[in-house]
Amino acid sequence: MHIGIINFEMAPAGVNQLLHKVISELLYTHTVTGVRLDQRSGVLTYKNFAEENISGAFVDFKNVLQLSPLSEDLSVYDALGEFDAILAIGPQQVASMVEMLRERLGETRCLFIPVSIYNNVEGTDLSLGYDTALNYMIESILRIRDTIDSLKYPNPRLLGVQLGAKAPKHVLDEVALAVNGHVLHHDFDDGDVLALKTKLQKEFALGHTHAFLLFDERIAAERIPNELLVDIAIDWKTHGIDEALCMGPDPTAQDRIIAMKLAGAILEWVENNRTGGKLLFQAKEAQLQLD
Repeated sequence: MHIGIINFEMAPAGVNQLLHKVISELLYTHTVTGVRLDQRSGVLTYKNFAEENISGAFVDFKNVLQLSPLSEDLSVYDALGEFDAILAIGPQQVASMVEMLRERLGETRCLFIPVSIYNNVEGTDLSLGYDTALNYMIESILRIRDTIDSLKYPNPRLLGVQLGAKAPKHVLDEVALAVNGHVLHHDFDDGDVLALKTKLQKEFALGHTHAFLLFDERIAAERIPNELLVDIAIDWKTHGIDEALCMGPDPTAQDRIIAMKLAGAILEWVENNRTGGKLLFQAKEAQLQLD
């Protein structure tokens, strides 16, 4: 069987572990090819994994498979019809695209594998890469807290932690909960601002010397001290969370476990010659949902 693997949009921590396991196992009895869409030329390029010595490579070897952009022109993927099966790795928007590809590719079976640093794949309790990203966000904030605690400011320090515009609300909420911070969502109203002011004033009155405020790039950072919280005496600084750093090479134990469970389900799907579908991670197990 000729199997193609294409990784769309992002490669969070754990993807290399998944690919290493899947490719190493499949190469014994199948032909496995990495597929990449070149953004400039719009042409598919191929990588023969039989020539890459994947089995002998360190499991954390970087760039097992380069990323492909999502293209609205589905015809650029028509050549994937030459494969018996396609493994499509990516975030939520890839799931919808894979459904459309199945109609174009005829007999080629397609399996969607969910990965996302934002844990926003429908039907999945925990997407591969989210736990590592969450840990990075929290640890970066806690390192700043340690610095703040060692310095003195005329007014309480309010550190704005700004995530990317793609970050869903639940990510802001969970990070804020972990660092005992506050959240201002992009669709805030006057009541939300008033509630935030009340909480901050209470904390500062109790002697707290700093606080964290989580928001995303849909809110301009300068609006917060200059417009929304202008009547509170604060020392305002911002810290941006780099999305690329959330996809670091060192997965948490949780993401390593998820990667291996997803890999096992992929291998079972291939060997049992199942129809197309998608993998979900539910109740701590990889669940195969067939079309």
